[in-house]
Amino acid sequence: MVLFSATIAQEHSGVSSSATSPPPYDESPRMVGGVKALRKATKYPQNAIRLALEETVIVKTFIDSTGHARGSRILLGHTELNSAAIKAVESVKWLPGKKDGKPISVWIDVPIKFKPSWRQKRSSMWGIENSTKNAEPSTKSSKDEATK
Repeated sequence: MVLFSATIAQEHSGVSSSATSPPPYDESPRMVGGVKALRKATKYPQNAIRLALEETVIVKTFIDSTGHARGSRILLGHTELNSAAIKAVESVKWLPGKKDGKPISVWIDVPIKFKPSWRQKRSSMWGIENSTKNAEPSTKSSKDEATK
C-alpha cells in the first residue's frame, strides 16, 4: 500500500524568493487523475516490503509547460524507495502551472508516503510469500529417520 499526501508540499519556480512572496503562478501544477493516478503508478519495491519500510519520499521535479515531469531528484528519501518514487512522479501526466492563463514551467516538491499494508507486513515477517511446505509438521519422528 502506498499512501500519498493530498497536496503538493512546496512549489518553486527555480528562482529564489523570500518565504512571504507570492508563488510565481496563479494555478499550481496538478496531476491528471489526481492522487489515484500517482498511487496507481507507484510500485512498492519488494525489498522495501520485506524490510517493512514506512517512509515519506519527497521528489523535486520540473513540470514543463506541456505537463511533463522531468529532471526529478530526491530531496528526502530512502535508498530502497527513491527510484520507485521518481518513476511514479515522472510517469504521471500533469496539468502545467498557469500564470495569467498561460501554461508555465515550474519546479514542485511531491511527497509520497510509503507504508506497507498489514498483509504486506505479515507476509514479510512470516515469509508467507515463500513456499509453505516447510511450515507443514513432519509426520516422521527423528527416531524413524535414525532407523533408515
